[in-house]
Formats: sequence, structure tokens, C-alpha cells
Amino acid sequence: MRILGWRQGSGRTGTTGRGRRAAGLVASALLLGLHVPAVAAPSSSGEPVPSTAAAATGSPVLGHYGGHVVSGSSIDVRATVQALQQQGVTTYAYLVRTPQQWQDLPRFLRAAEPAGIDVWAYLVPPSSVPRPPGVQVPCWSSSYVNGGDYVSIFRSLGRLSAQLPALTAVVVDDFSQNAVPNPRAKCSYFTVDRVARMVAAARSHQPSLKFYPVLYHRDFSGASIDLAAFRAHVDGAVFPYRGETYQAGRWVPDYLRRDTQAEQVDLARRVTGRSKKLFVMHYAYHRCDAGSPGEWSPNVCWTAPSLLSSMVRRSLEMSAEGRADGVVVYRQPLADPADPRMRVLRALYARPW
Repeated sequence: MRILGWRQGSGRTGTTGRGRRAAGLVASALLLGLHVPAVAAPSSSGEPVPSTAAAATGSPVLGHYGGHVVSGSSIDVRATVQALQQQGVTTYAYLVRTPQQWQDLPRFLRAAEPAGIDVWAYLVPPSSVPRPPGVQVPCWSSSYVNGGDYVSIFRSLGRLSAQLPALTAVVVDDFSQNAVPNPRAKCSYFTVDRVARMVAAARSHQPSLKFYPVLYHRDFSGASIDLAAFRAHVDGAVFPYRGETYQAGRWVPDYLRRDTQAEQVDLARRVTGRSKKLFVMHYAYHRCDAGSPGEWSPNVCWTAPSLLSSMVRRSLEMSAEGRADGVVVYRQPLADPADPRMRVLRALYARPW
């Protein structure tokens, strides 16, 4: 299948939560404006690695998304930040799906800054905005924050980042499924022009604010949108590793599959190039019936601690080799520090990657 590469663009600098904790606010190293070669010198595991030293990209992101500690109907900011610190998390992807989560974001940023935790505002796309009763349309955003105007949302986040610098990036979930042109898109909302205006609105207030769309293996395989068209307006991507394969005319995820991890991460890196960041997402919590069609199923399972540890460790090893820039784990059970998934991730995040 044809690979739609992102053309080379200039890198940007930023700060990391680990860097702030270790030595105050420090700039991360400049990204290299080079694409990763398809084949390079083998690593100790026998897999290809880029020829450029990993040290050029700085310490990897040790991230977490979802699964915050709750108090009533709101996030328990103090308990969540404490749990993130205990886990060794350097970056927290803060979900903005409801008006209450949007209202709580400044309060969370104020607590995250002295804790040395970077925060990404994790936005849902129009296809995932909660609908009022009776609304069945696939593309709906008017009930989202700021009236569902993503240019306005990005502008607000730029202002917020300028005031509270713990906010370092914006993420949009399921980007390609809401982008143009994509014949299989749930919602044709994110045109190149609109994304350009979104990013420009944010950076008119905070030039260093990053934008990372969530892109899947199907996107990096060239099966959805032309990524090159969006390249000038993004700083990298969040890549959820789901062990996807193409079967009977559709992409089927397998959350328990490990054997394609290195291959798929390397493909994502080749497409993004070295001038853009690549963060690998792993699932502590996933669908049990991942092969079935349709929307997210209520039948969900916790990933076995040994499997989760193995996959996260591999992505961190690849980050140390320069093949990725860190990990984000979905739904660590933060409210239960004794949970075996929390223990294995805590041990991994404590290592000097």
C-alpha cells in the first residue's frame, strides 16, 4: 500500500516535565530536519534503527491519558497530580469532552506546573462530541466547548498556555476520521485550511504551543488522508499501537498483538520524519471484542500487566534508540497505586531512559 509521507519541515523546541523537575525550565534539544532512513544499522535486538543518535531528541515523554481520580462529578486535581507524580509521569493528556472538564482545565494546569508535569489538552473530534438526546447525525460539534468552533477552541488554549505554561500541546483524537479528504471519514470537518487557522489562532497567543493529531496505522499506511497536506501545521503525532491488520476490506485492531509493534512504529517514524515528534500510545484498558465492527464497545478488558509492561518497555527502548519520542499509556488505574499495571509502569517510568 502506498505510503503518504510528510515532507520535511522545521523542528521546534519545547520543555518537558522531567526537565523542569530535574533542572527547572530548560529547552529540549532541536529536532533534526531529516527523514529516518528505511533501513539503518541494526540494534542489539536485530531491528533497524535510525543512524542519528537518540540523545538529539532529549528525554522521552513518559505519559498518561485518561483514568484520572474523580471527586463527585469533577476531577480530583490534587489526588490526580499526586498519583501522576508517584508514577513518574512527565506528561498528562487531559481529556476535554465535557463543559465541566473544560472549566476544570485551568485549575489542573495550576497544580501541574509546580509538580513539573506537562499537560496536553486532549480534544475529541466532532464525531465524538456528546450529542443531545435524539441527535443521530455523525458529525456534530455545536454542543462542544466554544460552540464547537475549533478555531476558537485553539485560540482559547493559546491564551491559556500563555498564562499557564504547563499547557504545552493540543491533541485531537481520531483526526483522520474527521478530516478531508477521506472517503471513509465519519465527519468531513478538518480541512487543511481549517487546521491552518486553528494552529495560527493558538500560536498568535503562544507560539510554542504544539499540535499533535492522533493517527493510526491505517493513516501511516496511506489508507486514509494525505498526511503531506497537513504537515506544515502539525508538530508530530500520537500513534496508538493497536496491532492493526487489514482483513476482508477493513482494518482490524488486535490489542494483544506484539509482533508488529516495532514494524508499525518504524513505519510511523519514516512517514513523520525526524523533524516531527512521534509518541506511541499503549492501552492499559481496551476493547475485549476488538475485531467486531461498530462503535466502542462496553465490553472492555484490562491489559495483562506483563503484556503492558513488555509493550511499553519496547516503545521506550525504541525511544532511547531515536525511533520514537516517548509513550502515553491510556487509562492507568491512578486511583489504585497497588494495581499491578500501576506497579510495572511505575518501575518502567523510574528508569533513566
